[in-house]
Amino acid sequence: MNKYIHKYFKFLCSWCSAYRTQLLVVILVGAFLYLLPDGISRFQAYIQQEKVVKVVEIEDEIEKEASASAKATADREEPEEEAIITDMKPVPSPAPIQEVTEDAFPIIKKTIHPVSQIPNWGAMKTPEEWNRSYSEMNRSDFVRVPDYTLALHASPMDELTDKNVPEITAKLYYSTRFFGAYDLDAGEYSGAHPGIDLKLALGTPISGIADGVVHTVASNPIDGLYIAIEHRSEGGERFMSVYKHLDIGTVKEGDKISAGQIIGNAGMTGNTSAPHLHLQVDVISSDSILEHPYKPYLPEYIPTAEEANRNTMNPLIFIEKY
Repeated sequence: MNKYIHKYFKFLCSWCSAYRTQLLVVILVGAFLYLLPDGISRFQAYIQQEKVVKVVEIEDEIEKEASASAKATADREEPEEEAIITDMKPVPSPAPIQEVTEDAFPIIKKTIHPVSQIPNWGAMKTPEEWNRSYSEMNRSDFVRVPDYTLALHASPMDELTDKNVPEITAKLYYSTRFFGAYDLDAGEYSGAHPGIDLKLALGTPISGIADGVVHTVASNPIDGLYIAIEHRSEGGERFMSVYKHLDIGTVKEGDKISAGQIIGNAGMTGNTSAPHLHLQVDVISSDSILEHPYKPYLPEYIPTAEEANRNTMNPLIFIEKY
């Protein structure tokens, strides 16, 4: 057996020696065939990647050219005309709508009485009750604001009794009428007092009677601490409401206020003997330039009704009208 194996091995060696070139070719071909699928796949992937890169570069070039073309076209376009051409005649473009800004002067939207309730003066019997401040009074001490009734105000105070509590309260509250004398029984246009005096407890919150802008916050020996607020109606009318003898003010000049907004507290500053609010509404011409600080209208004599109404206005009529 070993003899035959030895012969076979010798034959194989002699064949390989004779045909070693062919054997090398066979081995190389086999190796190539074995590696061929993987090589082809890698080669195809490389080709595909190069194609993608080329496509991206081409798209970038196209986009750059389009952008440059659009810019050149825009630069060549002529600006739009600001006029509309009709029948070969230039017509100016319509003016833009003017919007109301925050700086626009507020127009009167509503009016309101300067206080929402008052002490029930007619029910109080002693100086201790009368002299209490607003914060010292109880809720039961207050009543709604009474009507301004000229017939009642002209009736003698001495004729009223304890049964006439509402009437006494009304007469004391409207303690001085529009251009009235300093007399509880005096009617209107009997004195040189512009505005109305309202008897209140010290510290009563005071509201602005209409929308407007605070023009003056000042003080003098006669009016005490006072605030003047300018108002303008939708029809272009101008007014100045004045609040005198205040204890404190809670607004400053230039503030925009709404009707009913608290502007200060009632006091007894200036020339007065008891806490009250002097409320006055002056009429201002549309073209007048307001002085500062504002000096409320104050005649040196008893004016006629025509003269009085030319310069000022009954505050209660102003509140009712606007």
